[in-house]
Amino acid sequence: GRFTDPVVTFFHDFKQLFHGHVGTGLHAPWLVVFVVLLVVAFRRWPLPYGLYALGVLGLAVSSANFDSLERYGLSAFPIVLAAAGLVEGEAVERTVWPLLGAILVSYSLLAFLNALVP
Repeated sequence: GRFTDPVVTFFHDFKQLFHGHVGTGLHAPWLVVFVVLLVVAFRRWPLPYGLYALGVLGLAVSSANFDSLERYGLSAFPIVLAAAGLVEGEAVERTVWPLLGAILVSYSLLAFLNALVP
């Protein structure tokens, strides 16, 4: 596809949350999460890891839509490493695992209601 301005695409997708297109709108919060994890990757991991994640996310957000953003974001392994590095301690794990389970159930429910096409 064609390259577009990521900021314009972000705000377009974010507005879709409030106009009945939940599946499209849910990509915007994930972009925020990935950007935060990108910063964590640059701070905690070697520079080449952060640069690789930046390249993958940079290409993913420059597309005409964010439909595959989650897939590309999670394929940038430094993002996953950064997320795993934030889960330190038993108390944090007790919060994160149920939260991730709730997100999975929510996405499944949206898919069953045909509000989201995975």
